[in-house]
Amino acid sequence: MQGWLKLHRKVVGSPLFQDPFVLKLWLLCLTKATFVETSVLMDKQLVTLQPGQFVTGRNSLAEEYNRGMKPSHAVPAKTLWNWIVKFKEWGKLDINSTNKYSIISVVNWSFYQGHDGDLDNNFPTDGQQLSNKQTASGQQVDSKFPTDGQQMDTNKNVKNEKNAEKGEKLGAVCSESIKLLNELLGTSYKPTSKATQEKIRARLNEGFTSDDILAVIRKKHAEWHGDSKMANYLRPETLFGTKFESYLNQVNASSGSGDGSGGRSLEEEFDD
Repeated sequence: MQGWLKLHRKVVGSPLFQDPFVLKLWLLCLTKATFVETSVLMDKQLVTLQPGQFVTGRNSLAEEYNRGMKPSHAVPAKTLWNWIVKFKEWGKLDINSTNKYSIISVVNWSFYQGHDGDLDNNFPTDGQQLSNKQTASGQQVDSKFPTDGQQMDTNKNVKNEKNAEKGEKLGAVCSESIKLLNELLGTSYKPTSKATQEKIRARLNEGFTSDDILAVIRKKHAEWHGDSKMANYLRPETLFGTKFESYLNQVNASSGSGDGSGGRSLEEEFDD
């Protein structure tokens, strides 16, 4: 296992940090996830993994986790898998299981592990280190003042933290919104869906809040769930689309022509 891994400082304030055994499992998940698209052979079938995904099973995960540990400190496979499920509930992971293996996806992988260029280039060579400490005449440079490169690194860290905060907020809003939608409809939409995240991100960028998104879900569910035609449109791509603002500001969800479209045709209602 080779390569670098980024760990955001916010992990210190998360539930993951409260238990060293849970934190170890989270770090194992991060290190097992692939950085590039790759294919693995599972049960005589080729499985394609996207960045942030890895294949595992209860027993194999327990074997890796407990390797090198004292028997008295080993964690049972069932307990480890319960923690994996808890990570999913926290919006940290997504799990796609078969009867023989599971594909685990780390949520918001690209926000936290995205490439920022060759990491090796961030470390100075001996010659660069010397030039930073001395002038051409051999005099010592005052290290109290940051160089342009140091200032750029600081700005980059600030930008990365802001991007991480946005990614964390988007993940939380998606998880909360899709959880409500699935509870109301009995569906299994995924908060990690790229299409869903893009639409919710667009609404957040327009200034709408998570409460607005939840309000639209409840309002349109109350209006459409009993209509055989309109119930088909209780889906993320419609609810969070370009007509989101009109749905949010709809005065009386039960009024209209009886088909839930306010007197317009279905083509007019959903022509984005």
